[in-house]
Order: sequence, then structure tokens, then C-alpha cells
Amino acid sequence: IILIILIFIVINFLLKKKIIYKNRNKFKKEYGNLKKTVNLISVIIPFYNEELVILKTLKKITNIGIRGELILINNSSNDRGTEIVDEFINNYKNLDFPIYHIFCSDIGKGNALLVGFKNANYDTILMTDADDEYDINEYPKLIQKYKELDDKFVEVIAENNSKYSGYNYFLYNFYSLFYKILLADDFTTSGTRIFSRKVILNLIENNKLYAKQFGENFDISRGLHQFGKTYSYNIKFKRRSIEYGRKMFGINKINFMKYSISFLVKELFNLKYNNKLKLNKIKNTK
Repeated sequence: IILIILIFIVINFLLKKKIIYKNRNKFKKEYGNLKKTVNLISVIIPFYNEELVILKTLKKITNIGIRGELILINNSSNDRGTEIVDEFINNYKNLDFPIYHIFCSDIGKGNALLVGFKNANYDTILMTDADDEYDINEYPKLIQKYKELDDKFVEVIAENNSKYSGYNYFLYNFYSLFYKILLADDFTTSGTRIFSRKVILNLIENNKLYAKQFGENFDISRGLHQFGKTYSYNIKFKRRSIEYGRKMFGINKINFMKYSISFLVKELFNLKYNNKLKLNKIKNTK
């Protein structure tokens, strides 16, 4: 039985690796170079009940020299977050980086991000969280790294291994190992990443982003990796406390872990997933 399981794992790994490389070559042939333009960027920030941090995040993200647009997706907040955002926008005057406040009635970060992706106007998307855990002042470095890398890298993510400690460190590395062996892929959960609008819209049109409430970063990573590799860029990170609005604890953490396991099992037996990926021409809107 053990031998059969090992043979299955090896065959599954080789098949998935082959499919990933096939899709990457197909994408390169269809699109050529990604043309990683960073002069104008669509920054997408979903938020839900972030009255404690949203003002600080807005002040920082609008003062690091980004040009393009800032898309705030309000996921039906019922605290003062909505009021704080509206007041900030009313007093905001930077026409090179306008702010759009969009409401999403379908609860869940995955739903909010889908709304943001569909409303993005520029070739490059920087998605991030409203919590300011990753140091926003270092985002220009993230953007510059994305511009410098060749086309085998489809995205750059913010990462900092110091955020994992004790049990979480063990759990993260244990899951990463299984993810690598079973799915022939790299495991990333960062909510701060920069990538091509063309790629993410192709995933949306192919219905490859499943997660609506938990685990949206699994879907995004798995999908993006069909087009290229991920580059992890280390930037400063400071975990916020529960008192300061941290949400990944208790039932939310349990639901996240449940989704991560179900995602791994689903992808393990899903050999047709990537073969059905169709490349659609995405037109620029601006």
C-alpha cells in the first residue's frame, strides 16, 4: 500500500509539473513579454471593519510616490471605517493617484478582491491588506523588484519569515512541504503581491478563483503559477494585536486551516484543472 501511494505521488508530481510548464510556455508564446510597466499601478485594498487602522494605511499608501489609482473595496463594513474613508477622500487632492471607494455586498475577502480586479484600469496590480502589517513604506522596493525581474517571474510577493514562530512556523513549513510534493508548486499566503492585470483577468474569465471568504491567496497563487514563478521579497513586518483589529484567530483561523486542507486535497486529484486553461486576449482600458 505504501509503495502504491508513493508511486501515485511521484506520477502526480511529474504530471502536474509537466502541465505547469506547458501552460507557462503556452502563455509566453501567446503573449510574449509581459511588459512589466510600473509607471501607473492599480493598488487594490479590500477592507472590512478596519476603523482602527484604515486612516493610517491611507496616509501611508498615498505618500510613497505611486501613480495610477487606489481602489478601496468596502466589504460591507459596519464600523466607522466607511466614514473615515469618505472623509479622507473628500480632503484628498492628488490627481495622479485618485481614490475609488467601491462597495461589495458579497461578504468575504475573495469576493472583494474579485470586484477590485475587475475594476482595475492599469497593466500592473498591487494588492495588499488594510492592516499595515507589511511596512507600506517599503512597497516601492517591491515594485522595483517586479520591474527588474525577467518574465519567468509572474509576481513578486511580500514575505517575512519572522512572522512565523513556534507552532505556526512548524505548521507553515509542514504544509509547504506537502504542497510542494503533492502539487509540484510553491506555497504562498501573502496578501501583499504585485502581478499583471492580464494574468489575473484570464484566471477570472476561466473561473479559476474559487475562494470567496477564506483562502483566496491559495487560488491566486495556484492560478498565477500557471503563468510563471513567484519571487518572494523580504520586507519589514509587524503583527498587529487582536485589540488592534487582528482577524486571523479563533473561528477565522480554524476556517482558514479547513480551507487550506480541502484546497490541497482538491488540487491533488484535479489533473484536469490546468489543461482547461484558455488564454484570452485582455484589452487595456487605459
